[in-house]
Amino acid sequence: MKTFSIKRILVPVDFSQTGMLAIDHAASIAKSFSAHLYLLHVAKSIEYAYTGERHGTEAENVSEGHHTASERIDKVVEDLRSRYIINVSPLINVGKLAQGVNTICKDENIDLVIMGTHGASGFEEYVMGSNADKVVDAAPCPVITIQSPVTKTELTNIVMPIDNSFHSRQKIDYVIALAKHYNATIHLLGLYNNLVNEKKFNIKLESAEDAIKKAKLSYVKKVVNCHDVAIEAMKYSYEVRADLLVIMTDHEESRYSGFLLGSKHVINHSKVPVMSIKPTEYYVTGGMYSN
Repeated sequence: MKTFSIKRILVPVDFSQTGMLAIDHAASIAKSFSAHLYLLHVAKSIEYAYTGERHGTEAENVSEGHHTASERIDKVVEDLRSRYIINVSPLINVGKLAQGVNTICKDENIDLVIMGTHGASGFEEYVMGSNADKVVDAAPCPVITIQSPVTKTELTNIVMPIDNSFHSRQKIDYVIALAKHYNATIHLLGLYNNLVNEKKFNIKLESAEDAIKKAKLSYVKKVVNCHDVAIEAMKYSYEVRADLLVIMTDHEESRYSGFLLGSKHVINHSKVPVMSIKPTEYYVTGGMYSN
């Protein structure tokens, strides 16, 4: 795996309150990393025929909405350039949000997506999914989702849960890169229950701890036997006043199994910003999978 670096950041813009929170947080991170910030507004497509009074009016309304969005995003760009002294580019796309984010990420080689989320619950959360869920699933890079105001511009406390899932350790390189940049404390949180193979779990936890020690970073270690690790991870992040909770996205339905970290639940309910990372499978010496 290549070293994680942040040179290009993408923020989907919907002009909502949480969306504006995400823009400011992204601008702070962009300034810290001297990264280029892209603001993307995905507009509705004009699918109406210009025949008939009703359809023509609808098409004109959509067109006017595109123009208004372009003016609003230009104002946000100028404000960010002035306040943060960073490179900012506005982008207008047409279609579906997740698809638009995926396209821009690939076209512009985006390293990180940051977006506001309104959360989801009940049927929407577990069947339909929120916009944040869809973007996390579609984006080829890590995604930070924000639901509540972020009062600190620096990442000083980063929570890294390690559970018994196959890819849980893949988040280590990302966490270490961020912790080095911000001189942050890593909170290594081991989460398991009585159904877990304790020996294998301890090997994963020790591997994560060894990587942190090798990087010479400050860390705190805690191991918890719990039933629902999604809830436990959020609870712990509140207790330590974390600035970021880092999770993998490979087990959306897992909170029902009792011992794997349910990523959708965390994305939609965490009051602490969440970085979601897609797992990858790659080989190391000897042809074995690294996980």
